[in-house]
Amino acid sequence: MPVTATSVRLYERGAEGTQGKVSGSFGRDLLLLVPFHSLSIQPFSFPFSGQTAIREAVKLQVQPFTSGKPLIEAFPTVCSREGKGSAGITCFLSSEELAVVESVAAKARSLRVWPLPLALAARLPDNGLAACILKDEICSMLFTGGIPVLYRIVSRKRKTIEDETDWIRSFASGRGVEELETYVWEDSEDGAARDDLAGMASETLSRKHFAPDVNLSVRAVDTVLALEKGIRLCTRAASWILLAGLCAAGGMYAQREFSLRALDRIRDQGTALYRSVFDATGKIVDPVSQARGKLNAARGGEKGLILEEMLARLGASVKAAGETSVSVESLRYNAEGADLTGSVPDMERLQAFQKGISVSFRTQLGDIQQIPGGGLRFSMNLRW
Repeated sequence: MPVTATSVRLYERGAEGTQGKVSGSFGRDLLLLVPFHSLSIQPFSFPFSGQTAIREAVKLQVQPFTSGKPLIEAFPTVCSREGKGSAGITCFLSSEELAVVESVAAKARSLRVWPLPLALAARLPDNGLAACILKDEICSMLFTGGIPVLYRIVSRKRKTIEDETDWIRSFASGRGVEELETYVWEDSEDGAARDDLAGMASETLSRKHFAPDVNLSVRAVDTVLALEKGIRLCTRAASWILLAGLCAAGGMYAQREFSLRALDRIRDQGTALYRSVFDATGKIVDPVSQARGKLNAARGGEKGLILEEMLARLGASVKAAGETSVSVESLRYNAEGADLTGSVPDMERLQAFQKGISVSFRTQLGDIQQIPGGGLRFSMNLRW
């Protein structure tokens, strides 16, 4: 792929234990297409549409209120707005995997990171399946209503492209989507396929209304967080000035009045932001606390494990059990627990898997079906 003002490149995963790389040289601005291993897509719907409120709502859903480095990064993208509300998708990623990916593109002035199949979106109608065949893996994305709703990656040792497209078609049918157009891109050694991929990515960027807002890069989030940090520092500074004014003698009266007015302006800005985001008309005493209450209400007042903690426990339990032959195909999370479906080679492995995760959850097996050609498909309920 030629180097242009904005280079489109494929992330090539390294062998186990080694770092991956960007496919070829790139310019100062880079769109990096990645076959993620840990990506999960979840829809959201909120009664507000402000970016700050949406990020806060997603953060409350997936980040524990404790110190320490988060295990998962969350990237919300608004796909539609209606009235004061909004709907869209959140992409969840392992912080560890994302850090490795971003490290190989450190020299890029600006970095946009996409899941690899998203590049094919422009070649599909509203309901479609984008599949990318790599040397060792197949990664796919399902679109309904023009929006990505499912991402999967499987080893080519386990499934063929026909197996994978059949599975996703079955999944889509279960959601009421019967007509599904498929577009398959396959990598090649001569580089021609990657040139085509770059063209499709550019086409998607210009034609799909939500695509410019998708960026699974911590750098983009850090820009916003830096602004928020600046606001907090200003708030602390104003509070310190106020304290100094209150402690000063009568000769400091003018500075005290200035400090009070500065603090009032900050409080007024917080109140105005709360009214704007939540369309509030009543009395506002503490906008931060009241905003948290609103967001919790929007989530239905859910209690229990947040998504990040649940995934962390699930991953730790599976790792402790030493069971790597289980493939988790879908995971539905709610206030009471989670429901998962997956496949496993045999009943002995399934029992070992259930025993391992029973350390952290109350588990109950649901349907168990024989898979043509070998293996079992199962469903399981996890409760806190």
